[in-house]
Amino acid sequence: MKQQKIARLLEAFTFLTMIITALFCFWIIPEGMNMAIENFPELESMHFIGYICSFILFLLCCSALINFKKICHNIGLGNSFCKNNAKHMKIITNIALSVFIFFIICFIILYVNHFVSGPLIVWGIFIEFFVSGITILCYALTQLIENACDIQEENNLTI
Repeated sequence: MKQQKIARLLEAFTFLTMIITALFCFWIIPEGMNMAIENFPELESMHFIGYICSFILFLLCCSALINFKKICHNIGLGNSFCKNNAKHMKIITNIALSVFIFFIICFIILYVNHFVSGPLIVWGIFIEFFVSGITILCYALTQLIENACDIQEENNLTI
């Protein structure tokens, strides 16, 4: 029963995170782009690319959240440490790594077009540091889940 409560709480968190991600990708980022274009009209050429990048970011985040929801479902069933959860966590790790690489590509596009400034460099470093931390954390959790699954399988065989 306790695992079902935890799973429901995690699923609610996942749903809330998906809503926040949608707001961020489809409201905050476009508003930021519009403000930047008002102050720097030469950025107008990057407007369409910005929308595409925002949509790609949304798809990557939703994909990670959908996989996390599958993990939550397994937790609710009492299968916290199963191969399926390890598989989904590995997918989330790969998505986090993809987001890390995606941000580097976006920064290179801005740099090539001469749109890189001091504050953008600071924000870029902060975001890359944050995303790399998430990637490492996901990788570590994947390894822990795989190890716990192996131990649980061994224990089931000895009983």
